[in-house]
Amino acid sequence: MRLIDILTEAEIQRAIDLYSSAPREAFAAQCAETIIAPVIERINSKTGQENDPRYLAYVILNACMQNKSLLSKTRL
Repeated sequence: MRLIDILTEAEIQRAIDLYSSAPREAFAAQCAETIIAPVIERINSKTGQENDPRYLAYVILNACMQNKSLLSKTRL
């Protein structure tokens, strides 16, 4: 499953914006709290399993660190 499969384009853009502005050490916590946690039920429904918002935030951080354009292609 790709990030684009579980996050909306707007949520992905918010993650990119956060990555561009937040200190790296704060990104995962802020992303988990402000982007992932509010939609975790939808994500869990789409994936068919319970997900940890912090883990998903680290997946997004990793994708951003590699290349922002990879967000839509990164697999969980």
